[in-house]
Amino acid sequence: MLFCVTVNSMLKKFILMRSEKTNLIKKLFKSCACTGVVPVGMKNKVYLGLQGKRGFTLIELMITIGVLAIIATMAIPSFMTQIRTNQLYSDMREMVEGAMETRSEAVFRRENKKISFPETETETETETETETETTETFYKTWAPSHAQLSGTVAPLEYNLLGFLVGDAQCIEISHSADSSITLAITFNKNGSVLSGKDKTSCS
Repeated sequence: MLFCVTVNSMLKKFILMRSEKTNLIKKLFKSCACTGVVPVGMKNKVYLGLQGKRGFTLIELMITIGVLAIIATMAIPSFMTQIRTNQLYSDMREMVEGAMETRSEAVFRRENKKISFPETETETETETETETETTETFYKTWAPSHAQLSGTVAPLEYNLLGFLVGDAQCIEISHSADSSITLAITFNKNGSVLSGKDKTSCS
């Protein structure tokens, strides 16, 4: 009987101690929530969850950068080709618009008008002072930003009916930084023009 009473009292003391400890922990967490201070040695689920979150390691970061570098190396050549194709197409449109403007001016003024093209680097200048005095005047001159002519091109002349003086002419142009990128423009006798990104050669 005495043993049972002793055990019973010990259980009551243990429960009382556990309840006091629980209340102490609750008060401690309430104070930490207000102050933002994490108690040392506390292993609560909240803190364990926060401790489980981490950032990237250096190896993971290096692998990601390496993959991105490989993708960029593969994509840059095709990207540059697309940019240069668009630049060449823009210069081609300026040529066509200049020719159409020259043609319209010839019809409106009822007199022949010409559009000239820049000389290629292979041509030599052999003009004298007397020759420069008798140079022709052109209504318009094509001045490309990124394109170059694939050979010598004679000026285009339109008459008062809007027709091309002489035979039809096909002009090939290429990008100044990449000669493999080419476009071709055909100027027909009746004044029409055939051009486009899919037309890359006169042949």
